[in-house]
Amino acid sequence: MRAWAAAIRIARREALKSKGRSALVLAMIALPVAFLSFAAVSYDMFQLTEAESLDRRLGRADAMLTSVKDLSLDGSKMSWTSPVERPIALTDLASLSEEEILAELPAGSRVIPLGRSSLRVRTSDGVAYLPVHLVDIGDPMTRGMVELRQGRAPSADNEIAVNIAAANDLRLRLGSALRGVDPNGEFVVVGIVEVPDDLSPLAVSTSKILLADAEKPAQWLADTPAPLTIDMAQRLNDHGISAIARGLPEDRSGTNLSTTAEGLAVGFLMSGLVALEVILLAGPAFAVGARRRARDLALIAAAGGAPKHLRRVVLADGVVLGAGGAGIGILLGVGLAVAGRPIVEEALIHTRAGGWRFFPTALVAIAMLAIGTGLLAATVPAFIAARQDVVQVLNGRRGVLRSRRRWIITGLTMVGCGAAVAVLGATGTSESLMLLGIVLAELGLVVLTPGLLGLIARVGRWLPLAPRLALRDTARNRTAAAPAISAIMGAVAGAVAVGVFSIGLEHQQEATYLPYLRPGAFTIHDAAMAGGQPQNWAQVEAAVHRVLPSAQLHIYSVPVCPGQELKGYCDIVVVIPEQQLCPYVYTPRELTPSEVRAARADERCRNSQSASFSGGGWVGGTIVDNGDVLAILFGPGDRELAAARRTLAAGGAVVTDPRMIHDGQVTLATLTGNDPSVNLRPTITVPGFLLSTSTQGMQSVVSPEVAARLGVQVQMLGMAGDNGSVPTMADDSRLQAELADIDLDLYVNAERGPSAFHDPTILILALAAAAIALGAAGIATGLATVDGRADLATLAAVGAAPQMRRRLSVGRAGIIAGLGALLGTIAGMGGAAILIAALNQVYERQWPIRATIPFAVPWQSLAVIVAVPIVAMAGAALFTRAKLPIERRF
Repeated sequence: MRAWAAAIRIARREALKSKGRSALVLAMIALPVAFLSFAAVSYDMFQLTEAESLDRRLGRADAMLTSVKDLSLDGSKMSWTSPVERPIALTDLASLSEEEILAELPAGSRVIPLGRSSLRVRTSDGVAYLPVHLVDIGDPMTRGMVELRQGRAPSADNEIAVNIAAANDLRLRLGSALRGVDPNGEFVVVGIVEVPDDLSPLAVSTSKILLADAEKPAQWLADTPAPLTIDMAQRLNDHGISAIARGLPEDRSGTNLSTTAEGLAVGFLMSGLVALEVILLAGPAFAVGARRRARDLALIAAAGGAPKHLRRVVLADGVVLGAGGAGIGILLGVGLAVAGRPIVEEALIHTRAGGWRFFPTALVAIAMLAIGTGLLAATVPAFIAARQDVVQVLNGRRGVLRSRRRWIITGLTMVGCGAAVAVLGATGTSESLMLLGIVLAELGLVVLTPGLLGLIARVGRWLPLAPRLALRDTARNRTAAAPAISAIMGAVAGAVAVGVFSIGLEHQQEATYLPYLRPGAFTIHDAAMAGGQPQNWAQVEAAVHRVLPSAQLHIYSVPVCPGQELKGYCDIVVVIPEQQLCPYVYTPRELTPSEVRAARADERCRNSQSASFSGGGWVGGTIVDNGDVLAILFGPGDRELAAARRTLAAGGAVVTDPRMIHDGQVTLATLTGNDPSVNLRPTITVPGFLLSTSTQGMQSVVSPEVAARLGVQVQMLGMAGDNGSVPTMADDSRLQAELADIDLDLYVNAERGPSAFHDPTILILALAAAAIALGAAGIATGLATVDGRADLATLAAVGAAPQMRRRLSVGRAGIIAGLGALLGTIAGMGGAAILIAALNQVYERQWPIRATIPFAVPWQSLAVIVAVPIVAMAGAALFTRAKLPIERRF
């Protein structure tokens, strides 16, 4: 320990002496430590204790009761305030009355109901949905579950309270009128509330108007004379009532330990990747520091110091700077977590944190990680310093550094093993195994980089003077340059690999997307079909034209069975010929590999997983029309449209799937109910015409004459429209507001094609990789310039032009950034290609059929990465002085 104490004193003195280099290392270690500390402290604050969780779920009540009767539910998940999921809707629960609940509780108990509803309200843009909690917040039992911030609790049917998010979104304040669409009427805002478990827009009310639209409450808060015991809870459970109460054990059987372990493994490996980047970025600073102190270390060796003493002196630099970075980073991270808690609550988590907790165990682990990171960053320079030739160093010579062959072989082996592990993880869908393979492969590339740098340096003999000197110096000082190149390579490889994979997934979704309507078309659907009464479609058409003046509109109809009006299920269906059906769809066992290959090769099975192909060989959703709707919903060409109309006029059917038609004929039947084995009436065969376009929502059209042959009537269901372009979301909202004035059951459905959303993660990762690359290039270039000051003085002495210093800096920055970006791009694309190929091999052996992932180039990411060397060279030219230094005067 005495030797370490002396080494740490030397390291502290050296850190104070080289303030610029020390500040650089401290910043590189402190930033990730601050991020990890912020995440750890925020996580601890948002992990509710059992008491906090019960306060939010029960308020001041003794228990929350859920009527489940014969349903098997996990009562621990029935929190009505959960913003994430509501496992079972109130409509799914078998409700008991309040009297039945009280009959099962001790005498003197009191209960209040809990319910949920939603309110369609008018906004300046149209119509919006507002979730409503139906509970009496004036009752003391709800304190902690709902907090009243301003005003008072709603008590009348036309009173409502909103939270701050709803008040901001809808521009409400105390006394404002909230105009409801469904149910119709005005509600007066009398209070501003907060539900700690849900900060998204919502309202709270006890209105009987809203309660009438909700199902009978299936949950209650209960105030009992004495706490519930396990025996009482079991008795309630026997009567179909699940209880959550303080002191009762909760069912934790749903916890997935394997998922937790997988998450911990992924988090550990991600932390390892972050630490590796810091090590690689800080490595050049330690290498240059060891180089600058080479004479001092050589004097220690000449005075009798052993190699372990030299290593200890350099490693102590890592310990001192790692500890300093840990302290600064933890203070910064904890401060950000405390100051930024309201922003995290309201903008990210949408939930209030539990308490002020700081996760000391995690902070200690993060501090140890930071010290270990500094120690590892100094390891390679320490071992190189311990191996230096004392005589050469004291004479002012550096010697020649070569990469040993065994390191090159080791690096290639690690890359190969990492690729194999990543492929194994991809085929087994194990995220932690995939990430482990990526980490192993990246470590192999790090080991390979010095050797690659030496090989590339051999081409320098054909370059002009400045880049030749820059490449020679970069190769000669590879202990400082190689970590920077590796850091750039790792960041770029990760960004490119994620970009390739993400864009491949987007293309996969686009390739498998089946539109509900023709892209650009929209429908207005009468959900209740006006209760059997004709809808006023002239009013609907006028409303549409107020929002979309140029829209082309057409009313279409659906089958209605005689005597049933609109009650029950009635449809004209297309019966698929047996020879056209996929023979593997309804196989009650897992298919063998040979059957999977046969199914994938069978054209009849290509679209057999479509939801519309149900019932074992029939397809519903038929429209009754004379053909005018075809142009809007399906968009065929003029010739195809004319042929389809002729088929309909001749008593035929127009279909959109080749399996529906056989020898030019289509088989139709009437289906009442959902059981085709009982309710499928005798069929008729009519001429058929196959459209080249297809949709998921509507796949067949017949004429009113064919419907009459099948013994069914028709009634107008909705209106199809084509505006020439896809209606915007604002158009939808305005149109929905116009339709609400006519009938609350009219809904707009527009086909916008596959989602055009592009994951911003790709660009964010590319920018992060670019920032790391620029930082690494700047660090390595600046340190190399400082380290090569004597060489610059020699150039000045032999008459080199003053611009030579700037050219050397530009050359070094271009070599480091360009080589790292090039190797990273190759590694990222290669790794992504291997993973995609492995996943596609798995998909090829699966049934039902799953589309493969195409290999796609992330041009946006590549454009950012290609700009990195140019920006690095420009920065080097801008910030490097042209004047050559003079080390000594003669």
